[in-house]
Amino acid sequence: MTADKHAGLSEELQRLPSPSPTRGKPTAGRRARRHDPDRRQRLTRAAAEVLKRDGFLALNHRAVAAQADVPLGSITYHFEDLDGLLAAALEWISDGEVEVLDDWSRSWDLEKDLEDALVDLVLLYTNDRREMSILEYEVHVLAYRRPGMRSLNQRWELAFANLLRPHLSDTDIKLTTAMFDGIMLYGLGLTEPLSEEWARFCLRKVLPATRWAPSVAASVGLNDRTTTEEH
Repeated sequence: MTADKHAGLSEELQRLPSPSPTRGKPTAGRRARRHDPDRRQRLTRAAAEVLKRDGFLALNHRAVAAQADVPLGSITYHFEDLDGLLAAALEWISDGEVEVLDDWSRSWDLEKDLEDALVDLVLLYTNDRREMSILEYEVHVLAYRRPGMRSLNQRWELAFANLLRPHLSDTDIKLTTAMFDGIMLYGLGLTEPLSEEWARFCLRKVLPATRWAPSVAASVGLNDRTTTEEH
């Protein structure tokens, strides 16, 4: 090959595009997704979103993978079966509901304003957190046939009872919890929001009169509240 041909070939090679240094290699984004340490948590949250939006019958591997935007095989890698994914999602949901309850208790003086606080809570769950409350009752019913889920099902009730215990007797706590559930089930079946008046009317059927709202207690001569031991 002559020198001129060598020179021409060299010029042609210089004009060719340089190979990309990342061609054939996973990008940083792909690497992070493949080795994502939070993927199990993301799948758990995605399963919770599917449950909240569409209910238990809609929960399957494909729906969760689509919600989490991950490959379908990721689910079977992190969870042995669909029941394992369901249990993780329900535990995550339960944690969130207990946090809501804790936030509620910190925002009220339960010793002074128990009735108003309970009215506020039942309206919160029935009107503002309607989808999540429907899911909670689905969990409640599901636990009848899946005993392993009963502990999750009871977490909220136990937390609720513990918050009421300084202010009500054990019998009154059971009555209040039963009425609270009844008000919620009734309210979730309505086509319009549950009213404060109806929630208050129902709660007064089980709350001791000494725990009614201060304005009501004063109107019937109950300014001096008795302690839990006295009733």
